[in-house]
Amino acid sequence: LEILARGRVRNVVEVPIRFEDRGAGHSKFSAHERREYLKQVWTLYRDLNAWPHRLLKFVITGTSGLGLHLLILWLLVSRAGLTRYQGATAAFIAAMSSNYLINRVWTFRAKGSNIPKSYVLYALGAVGGLGVQLGVMRLLESMHYLPAAFVGIVAGTTVTFLISHLWVFGRR
Repeated sequence: LEILARGRVRNVVEVPIRFEDRGAGHSKFSAHERREYLKQVWTLYRDLNAWPHRLLKFVITGTSGLGLHLLILWLLVSRAGLTRYQGATAAFIAAMSSNYLINRVWTFRAKGSNIPKSYVLYALGAVGGLGVQLGVMRLLESMHYLPAAFVGIVAGTTVTFLISHLWVFGRR
């Protein structure tokens, strides 16, 4: 099953076999073996149809980073006196680093990946998302900076997910 699923086999021929009741002894196809088989089928399904599950996990992770991002942005703009763009950039770096760690382990299950390399690639990809966020904030300059940042973050998420899914953590 795994060879057929992962090997992208195009032509398959069925060779029928005949099962008969066991004449003596006990079956090795126990409840434990059936559970292991179902876990394997689920793993294959999840791995081969990963993007919907990954997108959901990515959005959940991004939501956690969103709170961190908006908190840091608010602190830097309202308390430290930075401009909305300086604050958004600093908040982006903090949230992006947090999201990278969660996405690496949970969303993309890339525990064996080279951390410095994948972090740099993730950061470069996330810069595209930041560019979208800042562009949206610029378009919505008449709006309060927090809602404008929120709309920009949502728009930038699409860019960041696609780059992460296809380039940074994509299965080779």
